[in-house]
Amino acid sequence: MLEIIPAVSFFGIFIGILISKHTREEVRGNRNYFMILSKIILGILIFILLLFIKDFLLFFIGVFAGFLSAYLLSEFLFLGLGLGTGLFLQKDYSLVISSLIFMYSLLYGSLLRISKVNFTKMLILFIMFFLPFSLFLLEKVLYIDMIIGFTAGGLSNYIVGNKFILI
Repeated sequence: MLEIIPAVSFFGIFIGILISKHTREEVRGNRNYFMILSKIILGILIFILLLFIKDFLLFFIGVFAGFLSAYLLSEFLFLGLGLGTGLFLQKDYSLVISSLIFMYSLLYGSLLRISKVNFTKMLILFIMFFLPFSLFLLEKVLYIDMIIGFTAGGLSNYIVGNKFILI
């Protein structure tokens, strides 16, 4: 059952594209509200990830590295890391994390429909989202606090910044 959670979370993009295809004018008129809602969702996700921290020094190193690397990487890499961390730590929060990622990807898909959607964009987002799960295939992940900090720092860059990257 846990194997299907990442696929369902990422599937929100396709549902968002489908919804925005039929409600084009509503999405364009409410784009600013969608941006605010996406930042609120990312803030809640960061707060939930903060509950897993044990070593604050590694966490702050990860936050700095994640914040700087968010200028180059897609937010779906950080969302995949957050979901992978929640699933790896086997906490009850993994359902909440996956629901938040589903809602974010739903908003992302709705706004993605405004721009041109093509196979290459979707493939890049797919790879960026599922790439972090290869890290969690290892039995023991070292420096989990740094990974949480990297995720929180990267996502906080999308909250602070005025960007909603549509690769």
